[in-house]
Amino acid sequence: MEESKPTDIDLLINEFDELCNIIAPSKVVLDIQDYELRHMAKMSNDYGRFVAQFELYYHTLVDTCRAVNYIEKTNWQTHRSIQFLLMVHNLKSLYSSFNLLTRGFYEDSLILARSVYESFIKTIYISCYPTDPTAIVARRKDHVGRKFNLTNFIRNELQLDWHDYGLFSAFAHANVYSVLSELLRIHGGNHKEEITIKFQFDKKLAEICMNDLNFLLLVNLKALEVLFMTS
Repeated sequence: MEESKPTDIDLLINEFDELCNIIAPSKVVLDIQDYELRHMAKMSNDYGRFVAQFELYYHTLVDTCRAVNYIEKTNWQTHRSIQFLLMVHNLKSLYSSFNLLTRGFYEDSLILARSVYESFIKTIYISCYPTDPTAIVARRKDHVGRKFNLTNFIRNELQLDWHDYGLFSAFAHANVYSVLSELLRIHGGNHKEEITIKFQFDKKLAEICMNDLNFLLLVNLKALEVLFMTS
């Protein structure tokens, strides 16, 4: 039986496999993974209390959310379900933010924390304007009336002087914070290093992430108690 000749796609796949085998394992990737391990060890050593407290609060948050499934809900208002879903479906992002922080990816940690923060504010907004709660999670063409604006809601309606969202946005939008920080160093004449990807411990950013994560844990635990606990 005559063997079939390899197709152009087969040949192309083989060439790519050979190319990957030449550089595997990648030294760049191995160096990054080594940095992650060293950073995790530093977090455990220098900020062990924060790590332990996060695990405790997060465990409590997840367990209590699960328990809410089994409590009596006859007194729940109709918009509570959407609020509960907003909380539950952002728990993964909350943990991912913590995980990235411990590994030294501060900017990415803050980007994920932003979605958890926004979810919390939307939950509060729904309590203030409960008549059309689905509009906050699904933009509909037939929706009329009030539209959600996070910054206006916090500053003008709640009258809170919170700047967290502006900080989150600076990282979420093309890492503007990091770009501007390096640009200032260049123009200040203090930039003597090459411009390249860097992985190094940053005390300021690490502690910003820790403060934000503690805030998000505590406000979500409080919201869980106030909004969803019936007994």
